[in-house]
Amino acid sequence: MPHFRDEDEELLYRIEEALDKREIQITQKLNIPEDFSFSKVEPLKIWSKEDLKKPEPQDPTDNLWYQLEREEHERLVNNRVPYNGFEEMIQLTKQGKMWHYPIDNEQGIEEEKDVSFADHVFLDDLLKDFPKSGPIRKFMEQVTVGLSQNPHLTVKEKHEHIEWYKNYFQEKAMVLKDSFGETGDLKTFLTQENKEKKT
Repeated sequence: MPHFRDEDEELLYRIEEALDKREIQITQKLNIPEDFSFSKVEPLKIWSKEDLKKPEPQDPTDNLWYQLEREEHERLVNNRVPYNGFEEMIQLTKQGKMWHYPIDNEQGIEEEKDVSFADHVFLDDLLKDFPKSGPIRKFMEQVTVGLSQNPHLTVKEKHEHIEWYKNYFQEKAMVLKDSFGETGDLKTFLTQENKEKKT
């Protein structure tokens, strides 16, 4: 019998000893063989084999919280003041204010890829609806020359400019009649505009 410091320690010892003896008695009552193995026991079929498979790791970027955290990080990084010239160039490139490297002369004109050079320069065929002579014709010829020399506008924008002038002159038909009179090409141009308005 071991030596105890006080009665509590002795009590704990006796309880543990009793539990150990009880375990031995329980296993003897159950008649568990010594070569017992859980692998030999027939399963209860509570879970299927698919339930027991290890789940495949998910893509962390597919997570909503990850995306929100990434956006917050990018916002903080992009909105801070650059420390040096390199960081400033990186920031300007991301904002689309600088050329991407390697430099390509056709960078940023993807929408104009299938448009011919002639469509940009030769815009005289768009003046069919305008008078053949007179101040409006001279003005529109100058407009087409200016548009043909403008490399920053797309063909669609150039066409919209000319269409805008056509609509403008149609709206100001009464003022033009008072200023220039209804003679020659101007008369047919103004009557044509009025007919188009009615239809």
